[in-house]
Amino acid sequence: MNWIDLILILIVLLAVIAGWYRRLLFPVLLSLLVWASGFCYAPTFFILYVASFIDKLFDAGPWLLAIAFYINSYCARYTPKYCLPDT
Repeated sequence: MNWIDLILILIVLLAVIAGWYRRLLFPVLLSLLVWASGFCYAPTFFILYVASFIDKLFDAGPWLLAIAFYINSYCARYTPKYCLPDT
């Protein structure tokens, strides 16, 4: 385990503690779940579909994967927001 893992664990723990004190534990954990799923979803999906779609639209050169990752991260972050019930 390196220091980046420890920082991520610390961020999650601080978010849980903040939610506990604000009585918002469920929404905080739900938003962390959405954030984590978006973070895991984006790198696995963008290589297959979004990058090939962008490559067909225009020549992005070395920025192709970065643009595809940004678009996919945005979609992964904000799409579940409309699929989940209001909390």
